[in-house]
Amino acid sequence: MADVTVMEVDIIQLGALMKFAGCIALYTRMHGAEELLASKMRADLLELIRAKPGISVVQASQSLGVNRTTVDYHARGLAKNHLIKRSQAGGKNLLYPPVRDESAAAWAWEDPQYGRVLKAVADQGGHAERSHLRHALDDVPERTRNYQIRRLLDLGILHTDHTNRVLHLPSEPASSAT
Repeated sequence: MADVTVMEVDIIQLGALMKFAGCIALYTRMHGAEELLASKMRADLLELIRAKPGISVVQASQSLGVNRTTVDYHARGLAKNHLIKRSQAGGKNLLYPPVRDESAAAWAWEDPQYGRVLKAVADQGGHAERSHLRHALDDVPERTRNYQIRRLLDLGILHTDHTNRVLHLPSEPASSAT
């Protein structure tokens, strides 16, 4: 093995740092919602996500006729600017519009992943301990389940008690009664 001098190590480290800085510059070159939506691709992606909340990155790429990595790149930019929300469930990267109105509960009940969480709480009379959800949704990865619960809490679709162990449904929307 050849001897490497300190100067050569410094040059190698500097090269790696410059590559990293270049990647950061590439990733952060989009600033603000207006600049993001100036791109037809991002505007089309946002329109598709609004039309089909919970669409996967793969489905979006097929609908738009572009590569999955292209959709993922633009979705990261939209999410960074709070124009969409990204979630993972069942090994899929899912894309949602940010919910700011009364329709939040309706789409959550209709969404396959979030609807399962809400149904598990409803099945317990509208009050369920987190441990019950862990067993009722044992096929859902813990991080995904916790993310879904946090999102439902943030949206006001679920509430929690002072211990943060019991989840409550404020009221069940009419669309969930089947």
